[in-house]
Amino acid sequence: MFVGRVAPSSGSAQNIANSILSYLNETGFLLHELDVIRCDGTVTNTGWKTDSETTVPKSFSGPIGTQLSKCEKLPVVNFKSNECEISEIERKILSKDQQYLLIINYVVKSGSSPEDLSVREPGPLSHSRWLTTANRVLRFYLSIENPTDEHKILVSFIPKSCMPVWVHIKKGKYFTNGPEHVFEVIKSSSFLPENLLKVIDPSVIQRNTFFTHPGNVLLSMIVDKRDHIRELGFRRIIKARNLDSTRKSIRSFHSLNSISQLHTTLK
Repeated sequence: MFVGRVAPSSGSAQNIANSILSYLNETGFLLHELDVIRCDGTVTNTGWKTDSETTVPKSFSGPIGTQLSKCEKLPVVNFKSNECEISEIERKILSKDQQYLLIINYVVKSGSSPEDLSVREPGPLSHSRWLTTANRVLRFYLSIENPTDEHKILVSFIPKSCMPVWVHIKKGKYFTNGPEHVFEVIKSSSFLPENLLKVIDPSVIQRNTFFTHPGNVLLSMIVDKRDHIRELGFRRIIKARNLDSTRKSIRSFHSLNSISQLHTTLK
């Protein structure tokens, strides 16, 4: 049953939870009779910057962002290829926009564009649809003979990090795959300069450190396809129980503050 919409003041877990509770109280819901409430939204995730501040939900500002809405109409020029590894995935399970992302990644990697690319639609531009925005950033790159350094970074980041992480999630979308996805983000974004890693760290990695909690890492290990990883996971669980057999309460979870703290925890 659809309940309604809320608009949290920020994307923090505390503000989201407070907004939901306030809405339920204001609308007369009896919380003691409520079993589950599920929320799904993009409000606090929209409006992120491409190369400047956003203007409206379906456009960007800045020298790159302002060109994205009509980039598919621009002619393709001689562009420089971008070396990267593209993850294999079955095309039949992909949507039209997802297939476009896969195809244009191959185009950027090869340095040559097929003739039918001009008739393909990269998808509508919207802050809440990062995939179609990535499509347009790459399509715009094909029409620029001398791209800016900022544009080059975006064109490297999409196939080297965004695409692998997205394919990783597409292939394994269960809760137990969470730790693997966090590690994939860390690994695939490591080529970025320090100033950009400071953007990835708080906005992506820190917000997902829940999956690096020891309990969730062990959960991922015991469902791993490899026998020795599953066995190691079970041994770690048994050892932890024996070392702390007197504990009566549940250990509280504390999110990590940085990648370095995450690396320390994993040791």
